[in-house]
Amino acid sequence: MRKYRGKRKDNGEWVYGWYHELDHGDHRGKAFIMPSHASALYSYEVDPETVGQYIGVHDDEGETEIFEGDNIRMMHEGEVITGNVQYCSGGFILASDDFEDGFAWISDLTENDGRYFWIPNSEVIGNRWSNPKLLGEVRE
Repeated sequence: MRKYRGKRKDNGEWVYGWYHELDHGDHRGKAFIMPSHASALYSYEVDPETVGQYIGVHDDEGETEIFEGDNIRMMHEGEVITGNVQYCSGGFILASDDFEDGFAWISDLTENDGRYFWIPNSEVIGNRWSNPKLLGEVRE
């Protein structure tokens, strides 16, 4: 089952769990995240612009799950790279002007032990919603 996160509309806190949209009644077009330990009674309305999927990979320390929208700093081929995790063409990329093509596929950056996946020499340094200027992005 896929895991998502999004910022709650009522208080701006991050919530993690299953993502769903409702298409009936007063809730038409609204986005919700239901924590994995809860029932539908405890779904939180989230800003759909902030919803990001867990990509199945951790940072180098293994402490932090990486989600779509996260800003990552890593050492790659002797260079410090800072980029943003994005979904593109059926997979996840690390978008950064530091790469020759402007991005690298996450699958090309990860290592694994057969059960666990991580990006070596990496750390999550924020995300594009909580730290919009970190990568020179400007939020409207």
